[in-house]
Amino acid sequence: MATKKLDEFVQGLLDKFSAIITDEVFLLIETDRELLFEYLHLVAATGNVSEVNAEIAKAIKKRFHLTTTHEPNQEPESLLIQSFVELQ
Repeated sequence: MATKKLDEFVQGLLDKFSAIITDEVFLLIETDRELLFEYLHLVAATGNVSEVNAEIAKAIKKRFHLTTTHEPNQEPESLLIQSFVELQ
């Protein structure tokens, strides 16, 4: 049986993860050779890295039923993006 403290911890943990999920997805792309190859191929095919990144971000929001906080994060860990909007 979960305690209130445990519930609060889990909620805080998931809130933090939701806020940075976009950065985490791009980090996954960076560290997975196959995903990075496909990503770079898509960027080359479209000629527009912003379009590819925006589509990925939209898909993350939709898949995990998240909303935009309008809090920009200008210091992502991923080198594939310059910034991202935190989600909740």
